[in-house]
Amino acid sequence: MKKFLKSTCIILALSVMMGLFTACPNSIKKDETSDDTKSQTDDRGDETTSETETTAAVTVSEPDQSDDTDETGPEETSSTDASAAGTTAKPAAKTYGKTTVTVAYKKDYGKNQFGYKAKVRVPKVTIAGVNTKQVNQEILTYCKAKSGKECSCSYSYYIGKNYVSILIKLQEEHDMSPAAYFAVYNISRSSGKKLTKKQMLKILGLSNKKFNSRVKKAITKMFKKSYGYSSKAPSYIKKTYKDAVKAKTIKRAVPYVNSKGKVSYMIRLLPCPGGAGEYDEAGTC
Repeated sequence: MKKFLKSTCIILALSVMMGLFTACPNSIKKDETSDDTKSQTDDRGDETTSETETTAAVTVSEPDQSDDTDETGPEETSSTDASAAGTTAKPAAKTYGKTTVTVAYKKDYGKNQFGYKAKVRVPKVTIAGVNTKQVNQEILTYCKAKSGKECSCSYSYYIGKNYVSILIKLQEEHDMSPAAYFAVYNISRSSGKKLTKKQMLKILGLSNKKFNSRVKKAITKMFKKSYGYSSKAPSYIKKTYKDAVKAKTIKRAVPYVNSKGKVSYMIRLLPCPGGAGEYDEAGTC
C-alpha cells in the first residue's frame, strides 16, 4: 500500500511538472508575437512616413517639371508667357541726365591783315551725372590750337536721344580762297565719351556700306551744284570728282547729325577743284 501511494505521488508530481513545461512555451510565444506585432506596426509607421516624404518630394519637384513643360508646352502656356512678355517686352525707357551745350571759351579778335575780324566760340557739353571733362578738354585744345586772328571757330550741335553731335567749323579769314575745316564730335549721353564711327552708325541704323553710298551720292550732288560737274565739265573738275568718290576717300567720311536732326557727313577732300591743298566738305546725306 505504501508503495502504491508513493508511486501515485510520483506520477502526480511528474504530471504537474509536465503541465508547467507545456504552459511556458505558450506564454513565451505570446510575448514574441506581441513584440513582432509592435515591430511591424513601427515598420509600417516608418513606411508611411517615408511615403509621405516621397510624396512631398514629388510635389516639390512638380514646379520644375511644369517649368520644363512651359518651354515646349502647350500654346496656351506660351501664349500666356508671350502676353506677359508683351506687357514688359519694351524695357523701361532709359533716362539721361539733362544735357546742354554751351560756350566754354570765346574770343573776339580785332581786324587782321586782311581786314577780317575772327571770332572764336568753343563749345562744352554738360550731362547731369556724367563726366564730360575729358571730351570737353579735347574739344577746347583742338579749337584753340586751330583758331586765331586769321581763323574763326564756330559750332553747331544736335542733342539726340542717347547722343550729342557737334560739328566744329574753322573758317579762314582772308581773301585767298578761304577754306573751311571741320571736326566732328559724337558723344554718348551715357558715358560722356566720344562715339566711334561704328557706334554712331549703329545708333543711326546705318551700315557702313549704306552710309558710304549715301555720302557718294551727296558728293556727286555737291559737285554738280558747286562746281558744275557734268560730262562736259573741264578735265580738272572731272579728276577732282573722281578722286573725291574713290572708295578710299569715301571711307574717311565721318557721320554726324546736323542742327536740324538730319543725318550728315564730314569728309576731307584733296585737292580743291582748280586749286591746291585739301579742304573739308560737310553736308546732309
